[in-house]
This record gives sequence, C-alpha cells and structure tokens, in this order.
Amino acid sequence: LGSTRAATQSYKLAWTANPFALEAAHGLVELGVSVEEIFDMTEGALASVAPWLRHMVEAYSYEWNHRPKRGLEALEKLGPAFDGNSACLVAKGRLLAMSKNVEEADELFSRAHALDDTSFDGMDIFASVLYQQKDSVKLNRLTQKMLQMDDTRAEGWTAAAYYSLCKQNFDKALMYVEQAIE
Repeated sequence: LGSTRAATQSYKLAWTANPFALEAAHGLVELGVSVEEIFDMTEGALASVAPWLRHMVEAYSYEWNHRPKRGLEALEKLGPAFDGNSACLVAKGRLLAMSKNVEEADELFSRAHALDDTSFDGMDIFASVLYQQKDSVKLNRLTQKMLQMDDTRAEGWTAAAYYSLCKQNFDKALMYVEQAIE
C-alpha cells in the first residue's frame, strides 16, 4: 500500500520471531535494509546455529542490487553440501541468468526442477533461459507441467508466453502475458 515504514517494521518483527524465515529477510533487503542490520537483529544467534543463512541473505542482496558475480561468490561459500538444495540451485540459476550464462543457468534450473518439480520459485526465469536457448521442447514441457499444477500462477503463463515467442506467435504470447498479469 506504499507504507514502507510499516512494511519494514512488519518484516523486522517476522525476522526476529523466526530468523529462518528467508522471505522476511528478502523483504527487508528489498526495502533497503542492509545485511548487517538484518543480522544484528538476531544478536549473533544465527552465527553458531546456521552460518549458511548469512550467505543466502547476502546472495539475495547482491542479486537484488544487480551484482550477480558477488551473489554467486556468496553462494559458493556454502560449499558442496548445498549442491543438492533446490533453493540454492534456483538462486544460483537466477544469478547465472542475470550474468547471461544461460547454459549453466539451464543446468542448475533443471537440477532444481528435478529435485522439486512442484516448486514454482524461479521457474519463470527458467522459462526465460529456455527461450534464450530456443529450447522449445523443454520449454513446452515446463509450461504444460506448471499450468497443469496451478493455472492461477503467473509463472506458468509467463512460460507459455515464452513458448509462443519461440513459435513466432506474437499475438498468443501477448495474450499469455496478459493472463500472467491478471
């Protein structure tokens, strides 16, 4: 509603109540709160319990501020233990897509989708990557799956728009974009 002060306060309350709620940290980053301030709210409790959480929030902050290389560096600090985590794979995929490294982004999004094929997180960006690679077969499969799971989410309609663009059907792509917006 435009009240950034109230939104910031609400996210701060959510973050202090549950510092594992990454969505609250992401909201704070989007509202301009520094990563240092976000972690100062937890009074160092997370440093010993979940040191990986800081890297995730830092990576998102770099992504939000259009610094994909730094975001990837933050995620690399997590080490190989997180290579099987779909949220990390999607985050890396988004950063690689932002860096125009679509081949590697495709591989990470594909792995994340194989681990959790019901998640919609980042799948619109995955569709963009597939479109950039002109992989209409894979894009069609992704689109069909998302629309079958939930045709009320924008990600599936966005993927359908990219698929239509691959097929040079611009009117249909526009129709799907309007559906995504709706």
